Amino acid sequence: MQPPTRELEILLAVAKGDSHEEIARNFGISEMSVKASLVKTRERYGAVNNEEAIGFALAARHIPLRKGQNPGTPLNQAEVDFLSLVAGGNQDEDLEKIYFCSRKLIDNYMKVIIGKLDAVNRCNAIYKGFRYGLLIERGERYYAKHLRNSQADALLASAVTASLEEAAAILCLKPSTVKTHLQHCRRRLIANTTPHAVAIAIHNGELFCPPADENSAKTLEWRERQALINIAQGYSDPDSAAMLKIGVRTLTRAVASAIEKLEATGRENAVFKLFQQGVLK
Repeated sequence: MQPPTRELEILLAVAKGDSHEEIARNFGISEMSVKASLVKTRERYGAVNNEEAIGFALAARHIPLRKGQNPGTPLNQAEVDFLSLVAGGNQDEDLEKIYFCSRKLIDNYMKVIIGKLDAVNRCNAIYKGFRYGLLIERGERYYAKHLRNSQADALLASAVTASLEEAAAILCLKPSTVKTHLQHCRRRLIANTTPHAVAIAIHNGELFCPPADENSAKTLEWRERQALINIAQGYSDPDSAAMLKIGVRTLTRAVASAIEKLEATGRENAVFKLFQQGVLK
């Protein structure tokens, strides 16, 4: 349920780093009224704290957000992942269990992130995380953004073309550069293969995958479909063959048949089309 305009205005002020005293003065209300408004907003979103409420509001575009570039020090991926956990409503005791460390270390780590973003506090850090494209939204939720734009472009190009050379031509890059981007994609997404990276990126909302025309869906045999699903999950051909209780050559033929039926250009494109058809989500 979307909160009323006044509640969202107060939440936005919190996200921008204003104190309760400043908000009360600017809105001509008491600090107690500010706190009461934030309580109602959290209840409407089902959020455990202001940080999660801000994440919900930004992901749902209930409060405005102007994109920009981080003027401070860039965050590394571990710091982005940590920030996404804070935006997800994880409190200090949750973070202590996740990272198996003390409250003091959690506080210090958060202070480093706040400093790098030139933020005022945690709420402001989350707001800036969205503003600088470090956190991305998918539906009503939000995730850490793992891929840089150039890397996501390379991964998408590889998913819709037949070869590295074609992907490079589309992006006006050298094939070696595209290959490097794909290596970074696999490492950042902790993927075993490029098709596996495609599946993870689509699932996380980092690659746009428009739904296919209903009439374009091709019927695959169970073995063919499962072989592609295993590829999307990062299994090697020997492991996939063992799971399906068939030989590697039989598996290879099943994959080739599935690619042909889907009119795909390769394994990456076949995985992409499974998402388009709704077989994978």
